[in-house]
This record gives sequence, structure tokens and C-alpha cells, in this order.
Amino acid sequence: MKNRLFVVILCAFLSLFSACKQKNTIENAPIESLSPSVDGEPAVSVNADDAACLYVFSTEDDYVGMVGNQQYVVHIFSSTEQEMQGAFFVVDSNLIMQANAFVVTAEDSVYRATVQGETVAFKMKYSANNEDLRAVVEVQKPARKAFGKRVKEELINLSFSRHIPDNVIPQSDRYKKNNFDVKVDSNVVYGQAKGAWTSLHIEPTANYAKELLPYLFKTSNQKMLDLTMDIYQPVGDTLSRRPAVVLFHGGAFFFGDKHDSEMIAWCSHLASLGYVVFSVNYRMGFELTKASIQKCGYKAIQDGHAALRFVAHNVDKYRIDPNWIYAGGSSAGSIIALNVLYMDEYHAPKAAKRKHFAKTNGSLYDSGNDLKDKIKIRGLINMWGALYDISALKEEAVSIISFHGTDDQVVPYAKGYPFTHLKLDEGEDGEDGKGGKGGLGGLFFDEMYGSKAIHDALAGTSVHQAFYPLEGCGHAPYRHKEDGSFNENYYFICDKVSKFLKEDLVYDVYIKELPNGVGYYRLENCDACEVHWYAEGGVVLCRPGRGVKVRFFENAPRHTLRVSGLMHNGATFNEEVIVEDNGSVKKCF
Repeated sequence: MKNRLFVVILCAFLSLFSACKQKNTIENAPIESLSPSVDGEPAVSVNADDAACLYVFSTEDDYVGMVGNQQYVVHIFSSTEQEMQGAFFVVDSNLIMQANAFVVTAEDSVYRATVQGETVAFKMKYSANNEDLRAVVEVQKPARKAFGKRVKEELINLSFSRHIPDNVIPQSDRYKKNNFDVKVDSNVVYGQAKGAWTSLHIEPTANYAKELLPYLFKTSNQKMLDLTMDIYQPVGDTLSRRPAVVLFHGGAFFFGDKHDSEMIAWCSHLASLGYVVFSVNYRMGFELTKASIQKCGYKAIQDGHAALRFVAHNVDKYRIDPNWIYAGGSSAGSIIALNVLYMDEYHAPKAAKRKHFAKTNGSLYDSGNDLKDKIKIRGLINMWGALYDISALKEEAVSIISFHGTDDQVVPYAKGYPFTHLKLDEGEDGEDGKGGKGGLGGLFFDEMYGSKAIHDALAGTSVHQAFYPLEGCGHAPYRHKEDGSFNENYYFICDKVSKFLKEDLVYDVYIKELPNGVGYYRLENCDACEVHWYAEGGVVLCRPGRGVKVRFFENAPRHTLRVSGLMHNGATFNEEVIVEDNGSVKKCF
């Protein structure tokens, strides 16, 4: 058995620095026996008169324990039955522990230890297994007189355990791979409101302008409509609280449906990763006037609020974590998601502020249903969307991933008017897009800030964001023009969204140095159900709660501290920092 018999080391150096005055002898000193080790090997008990022998110890692990009231760390460099070499470290208020070299030899029933040029002999009795050791040690120094009486040296009690580094990184494919089959609850009603229609499907290869004309004269036929959504859930998922994604389809607030092929594909993909996904229909349809278009967009945003209230009201039913709800969409759907978060009544379009419209249609926050549940949007998935006002971006700092074609003439890539490709006067092209100078955008829309402007406004902030300009691409560039099938942009977007959401689930997790002492750290912003700490170039001494006490060895090539684990939402995390000599930390890149 490879007993962890490093007690021979510690008794030696402790005896060099301690005065001993007790009358106890090793023959009658009690020692607590150990239970079998984790590998089932029984504990071994040895008396002080047994033949001295050094067992072959592990040179890969450190040993941590107490000698009296002092904590030590020991590392073995080499070991035979007759000689052991290593170093011990005193655990004190210093973050960096200095090494003290030692050599221990065994002969007959006596052990001899040499520390810093001084040699001492000792006997001991111990109980040990492969994981732990308890011992009583008696140093063999000449007895000396105290107040005219001969006294024995003090007996030294030791208790040590093998320190196995917790170098574990939990592995989980959740949110990384398509692990789940998907079930869909279709046409779930989340509210009712008056409008023209909530669904108008056209084929991807259709001529939008031609399809639009027959419906322009039907928008005045307002009636009470059911507002519906499809709910995608991973099959067989046992997680009690799951993140959710609420998506709105595109279609210029005129066309589109939650059953469009791209919506089915995006929702199915996210649900197969482990998210609960809501695909939402909303009111559409407008006349070709600026006021009508503004009112139509406002109604769609009202429905966006109603849908999110419904999600918030049903977090228990669908096992959703209310702290991890994302919203997003394509084109008009992205505009809805952005404005649900960033637009308030004060910044609503002029037509929506008119008294008659407001009285008839209600406010942003009370149309569609009478639910009062509030929701916190964690992040946004912006696919070629835009905002009328970006002043609130820093006030509502949420994570955002954006995609936008650099040649988009439907929704501005940076700043401009929508639909700049629809010209009134081909001979007089201008920058502002108004009247005959640039297109119809200036007649029907105010200027908007696209994905590039949103990204630039958040640059330099702590907001978790990613922006992917799709070079040379126009609006909604995820299909082949010839047959409407998905192209490489679609799969690129799926991949980047998956990685962004996975990263965002653990984005705020970090290691914080505690102000009350060097070598104490804590895991911040993490709802973890499993935590592992590992110190490269040092040892983790204890793990109180989500905190850690750590000490590092001098002359170690690296002093780093890593924490990994599993959150209650099923996401894994892995953070690492470099620890400076003064205890401060800086993130590894």
C-alpha cells in the first residue's frame, strides 16, 4: 500500500521551531483510527517501535494538513523506502508561499529529518490510508531539566489529507448541439385586438410589390382578431427552468406568418438546442400613407408587448427561467423586438399619439390582453432591423447580436430612410431620401438607425454584443434568389446566434478578489448548481460556498485560478484569471 506517510516530514521541521514541555509519552498518546480510503484499502496502524520505513508516495499531488494549530502544504519530489525528498510550505497571510526543502531518512525504528542544515531524530505512531493520515510524533532530543525535574518533549499531533486538484470542467452539449427532438403547440392564443390581419403568406420568390396591391384596399376592414403564437419545446427535457426566445417574423408589416419556412427552421433549431421558443403573429396591414404606416407599426409593437406578457405569465407552465428571455426577429420582426425594449410612449410616432387613435387602441402596455406580468428581456437577436431613436440604448443595456447586409436598401444598414430603392425621380438622386431625391422612404418614413449605428452606439460599453456585416448583401439575404432555398448566410446566422446565446448565458460570470484578505476569491453573477476550483501553481485550501481560499507556490511558472461548473439553466462555464503577487486578478485572454 502506498501510504501517505508525509507526517515524517512535518514532525521534523516543526520540532526545529517549537519548544516542547509536556510530560506525555508516545506510548500512551491516543490516536484516532481511520476508515478505509476511497479505493477500499484498509487503514494501517503503526507503533513507535516498528521498523522505520518510507513508503513510495505520489509525486503528483500535494498534501494539506495541520500540525497543531498551523496549516502546511507538502510536496514530495522523490521517495524510496529509505529516503524521501521534498518541500514544505507554511500557510500564513502571504499569498505566495516560500519553499523549505527537506530530506527524511529511515533506519531501524528511527526517522531522521534534515531541514535547513539541521537534523533531528524522531519516533511516531500513526494510522493511515491512501487518502488521510493522523499521527503522534515524539522528537528524540535529550531530555532537559525544568524547575529541577526531567521532562519529555511535547508530543506533536498531525492530521493530513492528500490534495487532489479539482481540475474538472463539466461537459454538456446543451445549447451547443441539436440534442433534442422538438414538439410544437400551434396557434396558442395570447390575446385579441382589432386589426386588418395577422397572417399573409407569400412565397419567397414572389414579386412583393405585385402581391401587395390587391390587399391595399382591404386594410380598412378592421375586425377583432385572435393573436396567436406557436410554442416550440425540446422533447424529453427535464430541466426545471429553461431560457426562452421570442421571435417575430418579417414582411414589412404587411406580409408574413409564423409558419413561414425560415421561422419554422429558426425556431426548430433553437428548441433542439434546449430553448423554449415562441413564434409570434401580430397585426399587419396599412394604407400608403405615413400615418397609416406609423399606426400599423405601433399596433405590431403593442402585440409584441402582449406576447411577452403572455410568456411572463406562463413561465411556470412552460418551465422558463424569467431571467433568461430573449427577443428577436427578422426585418419588421426585429424592429418589433427592438422597439418593445427601447421605445416608450414619449418616443412613439406622431400618428400613434393622436387622441382618437390612443383612445381606440390603448397604450403600448395594455393592448391585446389584460395580463399585468412584467418581463425582463435579457438580450436581442437583430436581423436587419432598425430603431427610430437610439438614445435609450445605454439606458436599457442588454446583450445584442446583429446581422445586416451592407447593401440593404429596405432597412438602412447605418442611418437613413427605408425603401431607398423605390425612386420617384431617377434623375435627381440625393442623400436624404425625401421627395424626388432618393426614393419613397422620405415620404412614408422617418429616418432610422440600422444595425451598424446600433453597434457603434454601444461600442466601448460593457454590453455583450456582436455585429456581423454581410458584405455586399441586400435585405434578408438568407435565401437563393433562384429557388428561395436557404443559402450559406442562413447557416452562418444559425451558427453565430447559437454561439452568442450560449456565451451570453454565462457572460457575466467572473472571479472577484475579496477585499477582506489576500488569497480569498468568489464567483460572481452565477446561479450555479456545480462549481469546481483549480489553482495552477498553487493549491485550493478550502471552498466556502461559492468562494475559495488559495495559496500559490513561489517560482511556479504560472499563478492562475480557474473556476468551472454548471448553472441551473444547464449552461457550463469556465473562467480563468491570472493572479498577481499582490492577490489582484486579471482575465486570461
